[in-house]
Amino acid sequence: MKKNFLMNLGRLQGIKNALTGDAKDFADAVLEAFQSFADDDEEHGIDELTKKVEEIAGTFASNEDVENKIAEVRESIMQVVRGGAAGAKVENKISGKVVEQVANAILRSRSHSEAINAIEGVMTKNDITGLSYQQLVDYVLNIKQDDADEVFDALSVTPFAKWFYGELNESNADQVAKQWDKASQKGVTKDLQTLALNGKSIECKEVYKMQRIANSDLNAAEEAGQQTQLLASAVAELRKSVKAAAVRAMLIGDKVNSGNKQITSFETIGTKKATDAFTTVLNPEGAEVTLVDLLRTVKEVKADRKWLFITSALEVQLRKMVYGNGGTATIIGLEDMAKMLGVERVINKGYLANENGLHAIVMSPDEYRVKIRKTLEIPFPEYKENAMYLLYEMDMAGAIHGIKSTAVLRAAE
Repeated sequence: MKKNFLMNLGRLQGIKNALTGDAKDFADAVLEAFQSFADDDEEHGIDELTKKVEEIAGTFASNEDVENKIAEVRESIMQVVRGGAAGAKVENKISGKVVEQVANAILRSRSHSEAINAIEGVMTKNDITGLSYQQLVDYVLNIKQDDADEVFDALSVTPFAKWFYGELNESNADQVAKQWDKASQKGVTKDLQTLALNGKSIECKEVYKMQRIANSDLNAAEEAGQQTQLLASAVAELRKSVKAAAVRAMLIGDKVNSGNKQITSFETIGTKKATDAFTTVLNPEGAEVTLVDLLRTVKEVKADRKWLFITSALEVQLRKMVYGNGGTATIIGLEDMAKMLGVERVINKGYLANENGLHAIVMSPDEYRVKIRKTLEIPFPEYKENAMYLLYEMDMAGAIHGIKSTAVLRAAE
């Protein structure tokens, strides 16, 4: 089940991103174990995966509350594992004919519900069980993690639209933890912290992209037996574009659309010009940005995982290193730069240059929360134009969750 198991690792990452505390630590341990299985050259069956999950769960069961939460997470993980095993069993039933039937069911449907019914009909007719509608479509179209957006898919998905935060001053005695001694403080009321909590809310909005495919092109693709390739290309492009637009809105805002078509449901990091509870804003120490400036920016982010986003111009400037006076210039790789700065990734986003004065953004993908209320992938015909439209839409919003989990390096004004 190696191939299908690899496909499911992304789903396990999604489960982990929605957790906190012991439950997240448990999911982290399982994901790490499964990744090691995926990286070796051996095949691993469902019994071995199940045994590993139970083994890890046994190390976390410390009290009833933790046990109950671990049990819930364990069941979610096992659903993914069982789905992988089921997918392996039906793999030989997904023939070229089935692939063609699935593509035609989507392209010839008049609504989302009609498409689902048509796909379920194909599954019943061909005795395909153990896969959901979305799993089958992704399998048929060969939709992979690479067809999505790496940054968006690394963000932390949350079911909550509001959370609370407070800025702790560790040198303020009214805000830090204290000791209570039963011998000397009997009858003394424990101190209440004076740290004020603030609420932060996000409001989901529909972010979408739509493509029009003329009926004549559909007919030509069907005649040539290429309707699956046509559909796969369109769906992958729509998904990736919607997620990429959300990432762009997160980093520098939507500077392409105008009016009520702008994507505004994501808190923007790179446009900030003053430090707040969630973002630290710094300026370069000299006329040119240096690796030291980036290191200063990285150090301001209080999180374990850190990703660095830089402009194309800054990447070219910083990757050139000269050893000694008059030495020959050499180019360092982005991975080497990441190690030097203590970040997990260095990512070039050319559009950062569209934000005047911005040099770099450092953020923790774990601490930027995204709420996805609903996702729609709907084919529908437009008879007056003799065309089929494909719509991909995500009703979503996002905001920084962790205190001091982002930082911005920008030119001084």
